[in-house]
Amino acid sequence: MMVTLQEDMQVIGISRRQLQVIDAISTGRPAKRIAADLKLSVHMVNNDIQRAIQTLDAGNAAGLVATAFRKGWIE
Repeated sequence: MMVTLQEDMQVIGISRRQLQVIDAISTGRPAKRIAADLKLSVHMVNNDIQRAIQTLDAGNAAGLVATAFRKGWIE
């Protein structure tokens, strides 16, 4: 995973873990696999996805990934 946490991300409320989850989504991993990789529950992964979607007003997970790519948060 290539994750960079920029200063402006803290201002808008995206945590490092949420960014890790977004990065994992961008590779096509399902929530269950992401949870196992990050040693979290599937519920926590889904929570992180939903909170990030709301914070960025992304609409859905695809919009979330697109926003992260456009902003250069993930590669």
